[in-house]
Amino acid sequence: MEQGGAGYRIELAPNSRAGCKGSMCKKAKIPEGTLRFGTFVDSGRFQSWNWKHWGCVTPRILKNVKARMGGDIWNNLDGITALPEDLAEKVVSAIETGHVAPEDERQSRSFAKENALGTAARKQVMLRKKKRQEGNIVPLQTTLLSFKKEPVIIRKNRRHHLVEKSVLSDSDIEAEFSDDSNGNSS
Repeated sequence: MEQGGAGYRIELAPNSRAGCKGSMCKKAKIPEGTLRFGTFVDSGRFQSWNWKHWGCVTPRILKNVKARMGGDIWNNLDGITALPEDLAEKVVSAIETGHVAPEDERQSRSFAKENALGTAARKQVMLRKKKRQEGNIVPLQTTLLSFKKEPVIIRKNRRHHLVEKSVLSDSDIEAEFSDDSNGNSS
């Protein structure tokens, strides 16, 4: 993997596999076709890129990019020439001013909200809450109690019969057992 651009790269995401390393959106996936900013990482054992949504790039990072690029951002920032002209100008103006446009920050926050739902379990909980607010669903506890069975203990008595005993009552219910010594089945 080649470093390029003094350790920084800007591009449109080719797929939506990369997770954002920014703290604002909490590792949300970067959707395909959105602008992303990469920082080159060389740990000695591996080389890779850490990607962020363009809106998650901080003023400190932009200040470091400007210092490394010198005055020639167009020739030194990897991937800038491959971007559409309007996006390239947006990136250059953000580096020169030292902050990302507010609409890009809002877009990154929206990715964070989508990511907050996260797993399927959380999505189901959110749907249940929404339906409960609308009055279309019974509370979860009621549903769980309807599936709950009475606890039962199964053991063998002295005559080797299987016995079920309800924990809640004192009655014993003997199960049919074919090896009765008298030939009787209970």
